Amino acid sequence: SLAGVAAFREFQFDWPERIGLDAVLDAERLGARARNYTQARLAAHSPDGGWTVELTDMLGDAPPVRVHGALVLVMSGVWIDDLLRQASPAARRKIFGTKGCHIVVKLPDACAGSGIATLNSRNEPLYCLPWKQYHYFGPTETAYEGDPDRVFVTPEEADDLLVEANRLLPGLRLTAADVRMTWAGVRPLTYDPHVPFGNRSRVIHDLAEDGLPNAFAMTAGPVMTHRSAGREMTQLVAQRLTPARAPQPPNYMPALRTGAEHAATLADEIFRRRGLAWTGPVSSDGLTVAANELGAMLGWDEARILQERRRFDSEWRELFAPPMQRERVALMADASP
Repeated sequence: SLAGVAAFREFQFDWPERIGLDAVLDAERLGARARNYTQARLAAHSPDGGWTVELTDMLGDAPPVRVHGALVLVMSGVWIDDLLRQASPAARRKIFGTKGCHIVVKLPDACAGSGIATLNSRNEPLYCLPWKQYHYFGPTETAYEGDPDRVFVTPEEADDLLVEANRLLPGLRLTAADVRMTWAGVRPLTYDPHVPFGNRSRVIHDLAEDGLPNAFAMTAGPVMTHRSAGREMTQLVAQRLTPARAPQPPNYMPALRTGAEHAATLADEIFRRRGLAWTGPVSSDGLTVAANELGAMLGWDEARILQERRRFDSEWRELFAPPMQRERVALMADASP
């Protein structure tokens, strides 16, 4: 039943958080102010047509600060609808979230560097892609309306991917014990009542129609097309505002590591700054080195370093550990006195 075969080369992002972080650091180079772990809220529409935005530090107890802007760009992905409805309860739905799950396994050495793109038993895309010394299978695609901050692969989703992996490569005989780690995310697709499972077309929404003039949102903008998305939003702003400074080109080269790079937690450092945990659990020695280095930069004492290690372990187990490991930890916790 094979209809055809194609071989091709593809680019792969090491990890998307680093792409975002390098963009933030370059924006700072160009004069931007960056705040991490800050909740933004559209607080008030000003008489001059602009917006007052309230910024709340989510890790400290400092009072909120307010900033004013002539335009507001809402680029918060799957959080867009919640943010807009806080400012305008009548705001219409913009996002349809679909969940994508992946499992990471170790394939035979002969598979190193090669992958397969095909269709699963439901005629949906399925990939087996090389990832460092491992491979990952995915994605799934199901509607998601849960907490976007706590997205993880369930046992049922992992089992489904194993079934599809063994259907694709039956000689591997993969089991749950072969899964080294998992990850999942939610795609911020464009809500369209005429497209039942979300529209993948990138759309800029003029929020004046939702009672929020001089505010704009973008949906269905994945990391793969972030540069063209940035150019599109820049053009939109340029049509409405006159720049106060001379234009400066962005620098797409990865930033040289300096200081803590806005890291506030050990998970920031290991996952989002260094990408150390994207192929499985970090060794105890690796955790110690990372925690001590970040602690020295941020002035942590021994108690805080220990607390951060525990928080990292908890985040790893909840969001990235194979479901078998999560269930085992949960059973141990239930059995403890």
